[in-house]
Amino acid sequence: MKPLIAFIFILLSSSSKLWACGPFYPYGDDIRFHLMSPELFDNEGFKIFNYSAFNFYHKERWWRPEPEDLNIELGKEMNAALWRAMCNNEPDLDQIIEGVYSNDLIGSPALEKNSFANYLIKHNKNELIDYLNFAKKCNSLNTLQNSDPWEKHDNHTHGMRQNLIKEASQQAAKCSNNDIARRYAFLALRLLYYNNNLESIPALYLQFFDLHKASNLIDYYAMYFYACALKVGPEKNFCLSQVFSFSPDKRFACFQHYHRHVAIDQTLKLAQTAKEKAAVWLLNGFENLSPALQNLQNIYKNEPNNKGLGILLMREVNKMEDWILTPYFTEFPPAINASGDDYNIDASEGKRNAFLADKIKLANELIDFVEQIDYTKVHNPDLIMTCKAYLLFATNKYNESLQAIENILERQSPDSPIHDSLNILKLLCELGRQGNSACTLQNTDETLVMNLLQSGNQPKFAAARLLEYKGNTTEAAAIYAHMNTKRKYYNNNTVYWRTLDHHHTLYSDFYYNYFFYLDAAYNIAEMEKLINRLNQKDDKSWETQLYAPIRAYQSRLYDLLGTKYLRMNQLTEALAAYNKVNDSLWQSDNFPYKKYLDSNPFFTTLVSEHEHTTADTVTYNKAEIVKKLLEYIAMGNNPHHKNRAYYYYLAGNCYFNMTQYGNSWLMKRYFWTRNENRTKLPDDDDYFKALKAKEFYLKAYDASTSEKFKVLCTLMAGKCEKYRLAAENNSRQYRYYSLFGEDEESSGLMENIYYESVYKNYPDYYKELVSYCVAVENYYDLN
Repeated sequence: MKPLIAFIFILLSSSSKLWACGPFYPYGDDIRFHLMSPELFDNEGFKIFNYSAFNFYHKERWWRPEPEDLNIELGKEMNAALWRAMCNNEPDLDQIIEGVYSNDLIGSPALEKNSFANYLIKHNKNELIDYLNFAKKCNSLNTLQNSDPWEKHDNHTHGMRQNLIKEASQQAAKCSNNDIARRYAFLALRLLYYNNNLESIPALYLQFFDLHKASNLIDYYAMYFYACALKVGPEKNFCLSQVFSFSPDKRFACFQHYHRHVAIDQTLKLAQTAKEKAAVWLLNGFENLSPALQNLQNIYKNEPNNKGLGILLMREVNKMEDWILTPYFTEFPPAINASGDDYNIDASEGKRNAFLADKIKLANELIDFVEQIDYTKVHNPDLIMTCKAYLLFATNKYNESLQAIENILERQSPDSPIHDSLNILKLLCELGRQGNSACTLQNTDETLVMNLLQSGNQPKFAAARLLEYKGNTTEAAAIYAHMNTKRKYYNNNTVYWRTLDHHHTLYSDFYYNYFFYLDAAYNIAEMEKLINRLNQKDDKSWETQLYAPIRAYQSRLYDLLGTKYLRMNQLTEALAAYNKVNDSLWQSDNFPYKKYLDSNPFFTTLVSEHEHTTADTVTYNKAEIVKKLLEYIAMGNNPHHKNRAYYYYLAGNCYFNMTQYGNSWLMKRYFWTRNENRTKLPDDDDYFKALKAKEFYLKAYDASTSEKFKVLCTLMAGKCEKYRLAAENNSRQYRYYSLFGEDEESSGLMENIYYESVYKNYPDYYKELVSYCVAVENYYDLN
């Protein structure tokens, strides 16, 4: 028996994925559509907080904190710069980082070649040396986890910290160098935190630090531990906001400790300067999954050159792309819907339109804000201007977006990281503004098309979707074939999408491979137009590159075209398409034809469906099956043919075997499961109800003069009828009814008119069949 598996043409796809943990359905960043990539800009230490449907931003991997994400190296560099300033700016930063962050003491042989350590020794910087060596003694105790799993030495560790806290506090009080004194105080605060002496932190902090006079990294490090000691409330959020803004390597921790339910108005009351107010609005903005326009406005008002302003604006652009473009392009709901709208995967058209109108309104408000910005005052004007261009595209303002793109490109060199990205956006705008009847890549610049084909999946998908929506399904199909070509278990760049009619032709209703999408969404006319174009000569080099991937598998397209004709029961046209398939496709070990067309499609019995039988020594490919089916139908239609009933019967067998229940289901589907899987393909009724098979079994009945053969034809029609009843009643119970029950109810006689007919009109045959099921073989008598 053939395995009852959920089968996909896996080897047909050049981007196959395997999901070892069960059925996969895309969600979160898998479905989030975005064109503006945060990777194109200096993230200013905010990378981890870029917009993402997962907990934090990641690229091409499941997110996990790494030094780059947590800004650890950036924090080291900032601290090293402070040390360099105390050393007359002489030692190199990398030497300072080595001297400060290694566990080796200043003056030890391990650092004898370190220029920073040598500078301190040469210039008798004893206070600095004493501090650094003391700090290194504390390093192993800066953790909440005890290295001893049995905690036998917990009291010992606690006591060590207590001694070091006391010494650090004393050194802070008597040190003549104010910078070093504050560093000692910071060490004491950190040790108090890890020793769980939170109640002692505020007093020590206020002794050495001023909340509103923080000026360097150490001040903000100390403020962080002060914030950790405070109860949830405005002051805690205020301190975390200041540290978040000015201490990059503490941002992740601040984000984790921040409490968004504390009213921002209460927190703002603690801010004494515009810079402090901007910091409050900044962290709150990154915590906000809803629209954060108010945050942007207040940051710009208080500190227009804030480094986080452009990053937060880009985050808002990605939100708008998610809310507006994800549903438009992919037919999925937004990856994150934090604005209170009840928008699900199958929302009504009215709800979708209302949702879209609301989000476009928000995007236009963002555009208005950006247009009021003085680019001479902001930290990264190119980033702000680029955000505007993408917002204009998302709101269908293609001409305005093109103008914004040109303004940015005039400021950029050709090798700028955003140059190619903006040119791709330019191409999308040009497609977007073309009319539906004339939308084509031919109307765009050749260089832009070549850039598109070299780009990532998201922009290629956007171009394909725009072309398809405007009626150019041929160029759209060619671009789809360029997408998702990398074989990876998890690839954040993979695009998943649904058809406009939400077809369900695979194990689920989403697609990431062009072939299966064409199967679900393209009609016969669109397929023929595509194939005809592939048979034409390319006039331009970009056309050759555009059509190369899909042209390489043209036999597959002929197979698909023939299958679409077959679903419409246009057998002559199906055969013509199948005849153009290279025989190597049917015989290839890389495709499943040999495996799933390895049975005789013209043979079946009352009980055999997917099971192998003695008749399966005869097999055919798709073209041969349709050719033979046409021959049998012609002989059945010939009123002078002696065995016309038999050939009708064979045709009925073939039609049955091409249904969900037969041994040649691959003739009409590229996926099979034991469960009924409504596809929205045009032959769903026949595929699940075996209507054509029943039609030909009844034709065989009418043409036959043999009573036993008529019984067999009636029973086979009954077999088809039980599947019709099962499909129309949405009940699997009907599928298991057969003639061989002990009573009328268990055999389905009460509802299946064909089974009932045998029971009532041929009682002797019925008794024979129910008493000895192998007796059905005797009913092939044609005489």
